[in-house]
Amino acid sequence: MGTNECWSSIEAIIRQRLDLNEIDRRYCAVCGRQGPSLSRCFGCQMVYYCGEEHQAEDWSKEHAQKCTQLEWVALGEFIQALPAQPPLPNIGDKWQISLKEINNWKSWFSIRTNIVHLANNTANVLKTLLHLTDKRQPTDQNAVDGLLAAVTDLLTNVLTIGKAIVSFGLQPNIRPLVIHILSGFNKIDLVDRNQSSSNLPVRFHELLNMFPDNKVSGVVIQKIRALVFIHILI
Repeated sequence: MGTNECWSSIEAIIRQRLDLNEIDRRYCAVCGRQGPSLSRCFGCQMVYYCGEEHQAEDWSKEHAQKCTQLEWVALGEFIQALPAQPPLPNIGDKWQISLKEINNWKSWFSIRTNIVHLANNTANVLKTLLHLTDKRQPTDQNAVDGLLAAVTDLLTNVLTIGKAIVSFGLQPNIRPLVIHILSGFNKIDLVDRNQSSSNLPVRFHELLNMFPDNKVSGVVIQKIRALVFIHILI
């Protein structure tokens, strides 16, 4: 497949995913009317109205407070429509500092500068694809921020588990732990990057990176509601 054919295939996938999102919300936010004559909020371009009267009514009631936030939702949808995963750490990229020193995402990105670099590179690719949507085009920084937000969304549970291990005084590099992660599968979990012989989903690789020389002896993934159990092997 040539370069042009590859881009055409990618564009077709993105357009299909974006169109499906629009179908679900193509109705007047005030009266619920559907049809081809609906107009869209110029700001967020996420909410539809049957006319100026209902748009003004919704603006005065609640949309004025939500419009800016919905712009971010629109950016997130575009990023999620990309047929590629957000940049995530590789298994084996061990932390050079203690988990106790990581108190926010800014400090985590300070040890994962390669993730920021990859996000910048991906944002440059987005420029080629922006013509696929008639929504407001994000700035370069908007695109980078959106990609990094997607990373934090995927890793929130992972870092929470790591913090819990530290808070309870567990030492996985001394005594083995078994971590049972009971949650629904995320599409990122189904990506095999051939980085490990285990069945550990990609987004949980960072859990192993937090504890160099860890003795985490098993991770069980089940398609159940989100819940986590950790126990020490005796």
